[in-house]
Amino acid sequence: MASKNNQETATPTELERLRDILFGEYARHTELKIEDIESHLNQFRREILKALSDQESIQANQLETTRQALDDKLSQAGNSHQALENRLDQFAADVNQQIAALREEMNEHLARLADELTNRRVLGRLLTDLGQELQGTAAEEPGD
Repeated sequence: MASKNNQETATPTELERLRDILFGEYARHTELKIEDIESHLNQFRREILKALSDQESIQANQLETTRQALDDKLSQAGNSHQALENRLDQFAADVNQQIAALREEMNEHLARLADELTNRRVLGRLLTDLGQELQGTAAEEPGD
């Protein structure tokens, strides 16, 4: 009777082995998918940040070039100084607005990707629940 009890009770190591046999390939596949998604997210984030940085540099260069061109014209046309200054300020405001729009778009993309990664957590929870349910079922079935 004692040996029968020992045979029916699975040790934690045996449960780990059984869980690995049942879910190991799926878990490894899921981990690979998660790593792939995280890698793509990081790559996308780097690309977006680089694109934003490049765009900011381009806009800054354009702004500086425009400012220099306007300054040259101001020195030549002295009497239109105020009008050109206003145009330059408007251009700077437009550039800043474009940069803000680009940042907002990047943040929306990053938020969407982060939401996609949240699915990984839900999947992990489901696998944990399934494992617990299987463990509970295994504990109830030794008499079969």
